Amino acid sequence: MLFGVSGALLIGITALLAGYPLPTAAGAVGYAGLAVAFAAAHRCRSRIPLWLLGITALVVVAGELFAPGQRIAIDGVRLGEGPQWIAGMVESWPRLLLWSCVFLLPRPVLVAAVGTALCLIRDAPAGLLAWGVPGHVFTTALAVFLLVRRGLVLPVLVVAGGMIAAGIEARVISVGTPTEIHLALWPAYLALAAVAGGLEALTRRTFRKA
Repeated sequence: MLFGVSGALLIGITALLAGYPLPTAAGAVGYAGLAVAFAAAHRCRSRIPLWLLGITALVVVAGELFAPGQRIAIDGVRLGEGPQWIAGMVESWPRLLLWSCVFLLPRPVLVAAVGTALCLIRDAPAGLLAWGVPGHVFTTALAVFLLVRRGLVLPVLVVAGGMIAAGIEARVISVGTPTEIHLALWPAYLALAAVAGGLEALTRRTFRKA
């Protein structure tokens, strides 16, 4: 757990240096979720969760450095304007925790499917639930199945990366609805995951023959 607390603490210190105010109670819950996600990823046998968390953290820090938003105070109330990268990562802790726990718990395919449904329902507009949630659940379950049974890594990276990015983009992009787009385009994620898995399998077979 020390690893998880250290990771969340580094993100918190970076947030303060970037001008974010001290976290509220809701923000504290987000940082606690990040700490658990980092701890779970560290204990997981697969390195995929650590890759995802590390890449996410690097992208978020780079965003704060090169395309930061502004934090302003109006009548004593602190408001954010423009991209809020770290806030997006903290608020996306359920998605990060999901992908940290998938390979730590028994029956990873079932965990991935149920966790995906919960994460999407939490943010989903009602009109897209019937279309988007079942599609993403199936896509996620298939990607994890390919990893567990065939050892294919790229499909999981495509699916998990898309889900995490959609959660962060909801706070980074002020125009548009990233969550709705993510829900509606699950066939594209399914196709990308399938193509990535096929290319990975073909590449491995080619190198084995060589």
